[in-house]
Amino acid sequence: MRYSIDRCIVLPHTALMEVNELYNRFMFCLPARKKESAYQGALVFITYVDDEVVRGLVINRPSQKYISTLMKQVAIPVTPFFSDQSILYGGPVNTDKLFMLQRDIVTGALETCLSSTVDDLRQLAIKSLETEYLAAIGECVWTVDQIADEIEHSNWLVMSGDLNLLFKVKPSDRVEAFLDCLGISVEQISTTKGQA
Repeated sequence: MRYSIDRCIVLPHTALMEVNELYNRFMFCLPARKKESAYQGALVFITYVDDEVVRGLVINRPSQKYISTLMKQVAIPVTPFFSDQSILYGGPVNTDKLFMLQRDIVTGALETCLSSTVDDLRQLAIKSLETEYLAAIGECVWTVDQIADEIEHSNWLVMSGDLNLLFKVKPSDRVEAFLDCLGISVEQISTTKGQA
């Protein structure tokens, strides 16, 4: 299956001169590189970067929980227009918190927020016709030095890409779409360092 995702740019490791360039990028953890890691085979979207930490959400691991079920548990009415979806496993840190990526359909503006209150969910229900969203429990957090070292050791493929990968592609198809944009398939990923 071929995906049409615009503006895909592969960032060679030598081009990553500053970790802050990771903001709003996609990173795929090469399965052979981190076999005993929670990130093995994970596709992560980087949501925050500063001088000390890098944060992101795993975007290819749906759970069995749905956002509409969560809304019903806190008595938020779900309209027929609401686009329900499964809540993703966002990462191994802060697994008691709900994180949201929201994109305004009209302006294309992307917002990352920690949805810690019922009002946040209520706003999502109200704005459902104008907003695309992704919900995740938990997040990924690295120190700047840690992620720089992992990228330098080829544990991650890094790519700038169209945000449609977040909002228009099913979670189970996102790794394939990411790799397709790079012109490779899952089968082509080698376990031998230095080969693709």
